[in-house]
Amino acid sequence: MRATFFLIISMLSFTDVAKASTFPKIMTITIGHDKKFSFFTSEKNKNTPYKHLLIGINGYPRDANLLFNALYKATTVSNRNSDTLIIIPIFQVPEKQALACRTTNMPVAKADDLLWQCKSWYQGALASNLPVSSFTAMDTLTQQLLKQMPTIKNVTVAGFSAGGQFVQRYVGFAHFQNSFDKIHYIVADPSSFLYWDSFRPVSSSQPCSNANQWKYGLENLPAYLLQDRSKARQNYINANIDYLEGALDQGTSIKAAYHSLDKSCAARLQGEYRLDRGMHYANYDKDKLAHGTHKLTIIPDCAHSAYCVFTSQKGRAILFKEIQ
Repeated sequence: MRATFFLIISMLSFTDVAKASTFPKIMTITIGHDKKFSFFTSEKNKNTPYKHLLIGINGYPRDANLLFNALYKATTVSNRNSDTLIIIPIFQVPEKQALACRTTNMPVAKADDLLWQCKSWYQGALASNLPVSSFTAMDTLTQQLLKQMPTIKNVTVAGFSAGGQFVQRYVGFAHFQNSFDKIHYIVADPSSFLYWDSFRPVSSSQPCSNANQWKYGLENLPAYLLQDRSKARQNYINANIDYLEGALDQGTSIKAAYHSLDKSCAARLQGEYRLDRGMHYANYDKDKLAHGTHKLTIIPDCAHSAYCVFTSQKGRAILFKEIQ
C-alpha cells in the first residue's frame, strides 16, 4: 500500500488557473496522472524570497476564500506580507453534493479535480476518484511548495472549525514533517478532537459505540493513513501545537454556530460546546500528552469566527510567533 501511494503522487506541477489580475490567485498541482488539487495563494511575484509559509485550512462550508481574507488581514496588520506566503487548499466535492457545504464565490468542482465528500475531507479520507487521502494531498502540496521555495524557514498550518479538526488529526499522520522540522500547528475552535486513549472528560450512563472510533479515537484507524498508533501519538506529542478557542464559542446562538456543532454522543463525551471541548482537551494534553508544551489561548470577544480569532491581537501573536 505504501509504495502505491508514493507512486501515485510522483507526478507534480504547478498550474496557474486564474487571470493575472485576480487576487488571490488559484493554482493547482497535479496528483497522479491527471487529477488536480487547487489552492488559493497570495503570491504576486514568483521571485519573492518568502521566509514563512502560512497554510490555512477552512471550515465545513469550504469557505477557503473567507479564510484567505482573514489570514491576509492578519498578515497585513502584522506587517508580514513581504515575507509570508499564504496558501489555502481547496478540498472540492462533487457539484451535486456541494450545496450542503459551499460558500459564495468559491470555484465549482471540475471534471479533473480531486473530489471528497462534505464530511470526509477533514477526517483525512480518501478522495472518491483517486486512492489519495486528504492528508496525503496536504503532504504533497506542502512538500512541493517547500521544494519550489528553498527560502522558506518556517511553516504554520492553521485550521479553523472543521479545518481545526483536520489539523488536529493531521499532526500525528503528516509525512512531510519527516524532512522539515520547523512546523507550527494551530488548532482553532474544532467541533471535536482525536483522543489518543479511552479517556473522556465527560461521563455518560448511556453507551456510545463510536466514542473510540476514528475520528474520535484510534479504533478502526484507516490503513491509508500509513502510520501506526504509537508513532502517530509520539508525532503529536513532539509537535509544536497551539490551541485557540473563541471565548464566546459556546451556547446555542447563531454566532456560536450551534447548528454545525457535532452533537453525536462521541462528541458530547468531550464537552458540551466547542469552548468546553477545547478547554477539556488542553487539560488532557497537559496531563497525558505533551505535559504543558502545547498551549491553549482563549480569544476574548470572539465566537465561532475565523476572522475574529485570527485577526485578533492574541490570534496574530500565535500565528506569527515562530517567525524569526
